[in-house]
Amino acid sequence: MRSLLSRRRTLSRIVADALKIRPRGGVRRDTLDGVQVSGRLSIEWRARQIHPWTRQFPFERQAELFFEQLVNDTERAIVRLFSTLPEIQMIDVRVVAPDNTDYVMLTGTVSREDLAAARTSRSPRMRLSMLGIHAWGGDNVDSKEATA
Repeated sequence: MRSLLSRRRTLSRIVADALKIRPRGGVRRDTLDGVQVSGRLSIEWRARQIHPWTRQFPFERQAELFFEQLVNDTERAIVRLFSTLPEIQMIDVRVVAPDNTDYVMLTGTVSREDLAAARTSRSPRMRLSMLGIHAWGGDNVDSKEATA
């Protein structure tokens, strides 16, 4: 993805180039004209480990800080993806544990339209929920959501 962006080519431009076919003889402007480009992105990433400075705290506090960081990182990543890729209308998000890619921590599908609506909430957890991102990961995650 980075190589596409570094060439300063948008997805629309890449699609337009792909639609350039060899014209048939004797026909002027014999091309395929793209009318609309939109896409859906599926992305998975590993959550970051807790900051080394927070390892001195009790386990419960570390878990709280980890989940807070997870939520904030996920929201920021979604916002950046939509701003970087204007043609993308939907993003399927899957965030896995830092040390176990089989353990899904957050998952869901976010639409560009939902992003604007979710900005009204002050709570990062509520914004993710409004975006369609749901927490997995056992009782401690669910109980935090219920009390947030």
